[in-house]
Amino acid sequence: MAMPSTKVILFNAAASLVAVGAVVGVVRTWIAPVATVACSERYATSMVFPLERNGAVLTATDIQARTGGGRDAGCSRT
Repeated sequence: MAMPSTKVILFNAAASLVAVGAVVGVVRTWIAPVATVACSERYATSMVFPLERNGAVLTATDIQARTGGGRDAGCSRT
């Protein structure tokens, strides 16, 4: 039986590390699940606003205008 090449050994070692990492990640979530905290406890300021105005559904532009505060990344102001 011929010895496997170095590439095959490295590929199998990398695949084994990925598989072990995946198993560890799954087992970790079973043992110590992450508790989800309510938004009101995570964020100091929050805002609730309706998705309608005068019975008409708001457009995406209206919603963005209410939430962005003029701080859109990557948009130029002309």
